[in-house]
Amino acid sequence: MSEHFDSRMNQSDATMWRIERDPSLRTTIVGLAILSESPQWERLRARIEEITWEIPRLRQKVMTPAFGIGTPRWVQDEDFDLDYHLRRVVAPEPGDLQSVLDLAGPIAMTAFDRARPLWEFTLVEGLADGRAALIQKIHHCLTDGVGAIRMARIAFDEQQHHSHSAHRPLAGGEHRPSGLRLAMDTMAEQAADAAHLVGRTANAMPDAMSDIMFHPMRVANTVVGTAQSIVKMVRPAKEPLSPVMRDRGMSRRLATIDLSLAELKDAGHAAGGTMNDAFLAAIAGGMRRYHQRHGVEVARLRVTMPINLRVQGDAIGNNRFTPARFALPIDVVDPTERMQQLGEMARSWRKEPGLKFTDVVAGALNLMPEAMTTAVLGSMLKAIDFVATNVPGMDRARAPGRRHRRAAVRVRAALGRRVQCRAALAPRPLHARIGDRPRGRARPGGARGMHRRGLRRGARGWPGVCTSAARGEEDPGAGAASQRSALRSRRSGPSARSVR
Repeated sequence: MSEHFDSRMNQSDATMWRIERDPSLRTTIVGLAILSESPQWERLRARIEEITWEIPRLRQKVMTPAFGIGTPRWVQDEDFDLDYHLRRVVAPEPGDLQSVLDLAGPIAMTAFDRARPLWEFTLVEGLADGRAALIQKIHHCLTDGVGAIRMARIAFDEQQHHSHSAHRPLAGGEHRPSGLRLAMDTMAEQAADAAHLVGRTANAMPDAMSDIMFHPMRVANTVVGTAQSIVKMVRPAKEPLSPVMRDRGMSRRLATIDLSLAELKDAGHAAGGTMNDAFLAAIAGGMRRYHQRHGVEVARLRVTMPINLRVQGDAIGNNRFTPARFALPIDVVDPTERMQQLGEMARSWRKEPGLKFTDVVAGALNLMPEAMTTAVLGSMLKAIDFVATNVPGMDRARAPGRRHRRAAVRVRAALGRRVQCRAALAPRPLHARIGDRPRGRARPGGARGMHRRGLRRGARGWPGVCTSAARGEEDPGAGAASQRSALRSRRSGPSARSVR
């Protein structure tokens, strides 16, 4: 296999591993595959066994060097037990997608056994029409959303080829060394890294001195601008901007909406933007309607939008993203203006000079005591109102354990106590997932309703947005035929009414 897996966590991986002393900051990726029929259990088990050799992370656990020197390492779990990680259950009645989501919610909330490899797969059988589902749960320190899709392509045989070799040594991992050995190896590697950095600095020094001498103001502006960008990235927030979505608990409920990716792309292009602009604007419109439903007018909400930093050649088994946090205006009624304004904001964040220092910032956080690192990250993340992100999905896949059976794959991640708005994008229907942690005033039914309406109007109505906006219509496409929702909202009291 050509994919590379580094035995060392990078700084971002290590940060997500360390902050879990606060349960609300647990980082979990949950994927859901809907299979056209239930696979043969022994064949599935054999295929998953093979996958654990193709993806070394699935047979490795985390080991921390003695005295906390350096980042943790991935080492081979000599006591690996496939039957612990691969489970099998029967879906409760009525055996629909909601039944699977109800099972996936508690799985997503449960902490991993940190002494074992950080993944769990659960086969759900007994769905309507003979279908089945595979719930895949991995820890975020293994990889990010884009990396998870690449792993899914291996697992679901998207390339339609794989070797059937016997057990073989793991690539990109170590057998179980002692904590002291890890610490010594880490110090040696850090010394080599420092020497390499000194050499690069020495080579760059003449040019740097020349710039300082001949362009001092430009250099000063660059340094100040970068420093301000880093401060903006790590600046704490005291409380959510929403007066409704507060006091959220640890419980998580999952919902999905199926939309046409092509229509969402057309919507963005019709407004002179991109599919991402349409997706973000649809979520913002839904948030506005949700707050209006609760009798509250809100101008802005604080959003986290992960920015992909991956470049060609990056290892599949590391995180390469940075979370951009900014106040998103949700009071813009005109859909064209909303897409243009939000798209411009999102693109400006992708140009922030501080992004290239993400691992440096994470490294600085990792030098702090674990409790302090957790507190700093908590001050950044707990006051977020919602997360909005999407990843490229799989355009074709075959279910593990079946030679000709298709699988629709949805991947999502969770971090902190907030509404999660996430989508896996593929030529087939766009799968938008909504997850919230309700407690107190904000209820899940209303959240699902607002996203359903916002996304449907975004995908179906905005291709004609230019002419509709010119006529002064608030949301073009309101009378268009609705896409089928993959989940019906539950009513839970007067504030759980779905927005129609």
